[in-house]
Amino acid sequence: MSDNKWPNKLSPPQWVSTEMNSVNGLDLLGLRAVAQNISNHLLNGITTIAPTVRYISLRAWIAKKYADAHMPDSWKEFRQFAGVIEAAVAMGNLLVDKSQKGLVGSEKSLELIESNSDKLALGPLVSQLAVSAYTGPSNELGITYNLPSGVPALIKERGIPLSLAVDKILKNTKFSHKLSGNPEENTFSRDELIELGKAFPISQPVEEERKLLIDIILPASPSISDDIKRIGTYGLLLELCQDSNSIIESDDLFKKATAVNRIYDKEYNHWWDGWELYLVRDMLGVVHEMAFQRIISELEQAENKTALGMELLKTILQRETELEDVLKSLQLFPKHVSSMDQPLSCLYDGIKKVIGIKASSEVPRWDGLNELDLINLAGSCGVGDLVLLPVAWLLVKERCGGLNNECDHYKLLSYHGSTRIGVFEEIMPYLNRMLVQNISIRDAVYSLALLSVQQHLRIAWSRLGIDPKRNVGVIYEERDMWILRKTFKGGRTNSRLDFAIGWLEQLKLIDSSGCTSEGRNRLEILRTTISKVDHNI
Repeated sequence: MSDNKWPNKLSPPQWVSTEMNSVNGLDLLGLRAVAQNISNHLLNGITTIAPTVRYISLRAWIAKKYADAHMPDSWKEFRQFAGVIEAAVAMGNLLVDKSQKGLVGSEKSLELIESNSDKLALGPLVSQLAVSAYTGPSNELGITYNLPSGVPALIKERGIPLSLAVDKILKNTKFSHKLSGNPEENTFSRDELIELGKAFPISQPVEEERKLLIDIILPASPSISDDIKRIGTYGLLLELCQDSNSIIESDDLFKKATAVNRIYDKEYNHWWDGWELYLVRDMLGVVHEMAFQRIISELEQAENKTALGMELLKTILQRETELEDVLKSLQLFPKHVSSMDQPLSCLYDGIKKVIGIKASSEVPRWDGLNELDLINLAGSCGVGDLVLLPVAWLLVKERCGGLNNECDHYKLLSYHGSTRIGVFEEIMPYLNRMLVQNISIRDAVYSLALLSVQQHLRIAWSRLGIDPKRNVGVIYEERDMWILRKTFKGGRTNSRLDFAIGWLEQLKLIDSSGCTSEGRNRLEILRTTISKVDHNI
């Protein structure tokens, strides 16, 4: 196997712990951040920890009650105040219906409910309250802004009307009366909590409040510059629900985004292209994480969970059948051809052949092998997961190689490019060098697998430099030795699309039959809005 000068080896710190534990769901290669950045530009005002839209309304009401009580401008005091209200809402909902979903603090609430006491002393039930978790969405939707202390304040145009709509619902409850009389009150009876739960079921925004939320999230006349980012994506979701006569899932949108014959092109091309390029970065994250997971799995089986890193990779790449079977299953090589020592250019030719004819558009489309195929395949191929690395990179070249820096989405693919395996900073130039040098597929896999390990080390070291107590390293490196300290399980970036679909359902714009009557009306409004605005991000 030929030596490769790129990527350069890094000088690691001296790790001190070798205690084994499992790491799941974290962005330990730093590649999900790029996809997340793209999704934030296409769907703002919602996060992966914001599944319940009514917490947006509750947060506005909490901010109003805190201000009305003339409480101190102190995050500590606000957190305690909000924690009591959130606990009361959670417990009230569960006292009415123990199967209620989407509540913050439900586990601890159920424990308190099981006590024999009629009077329940309340306080924050979780370390991250909803008023914290929903800060980003609330601010991005133009409902609140943060005071220097961190305490939220209401914005006149959207925040105050929403808080008043909730106040109409809650102001006559005994809970609200007690809180108005004494904002430091924290003890409430079960009857008071049940009354609150019936008045404010967390999954069902009611009429005035619900309509205000719809107008805020999907405004007919965007009043905030970032409104248009999410309007197009919500429009696509509503279009797809209407056409399918059902509630869709995020992959339904992704399948349409990759298709040659997309729908609603004229109105939505900007968002179709954006979500296609999101898939590019999602695919890169998945294949590199799954390759790293496979390397870690092999290292687990080594004596003392220690091995010479480069020798371990070379040993893996001697397992010809597992590697070649992946390429042949993708029809990238004839079944009778031994592929690993073929030039990388042969793999590129195979990819172009299975892709077929590309449809002309700013971001090209084709009917053959695409990003979703690799996302769904990665993690199921044994050591063959490693051979998906050059396949993914070459797909990126086909999808993005013709983009220029005037493309609306160009800068998103370059987010933190030099440190996040940037499409234009790293992938394109390095692929071109490998193709010019006529290196073998085996050498390309070796180089990109080594890059996966070094990308993890780079991320681990950078986080350790910021916080010496934050050691996220799965392995550590001493000279050329890799020493395992944690197991690792790769995954996929959360696009937040499924959360947005959930919000549409909670707002009664979609149901099991697709778009509701109100959903269709809102869709007509969005179509008009989208046709009139500047689509640039």
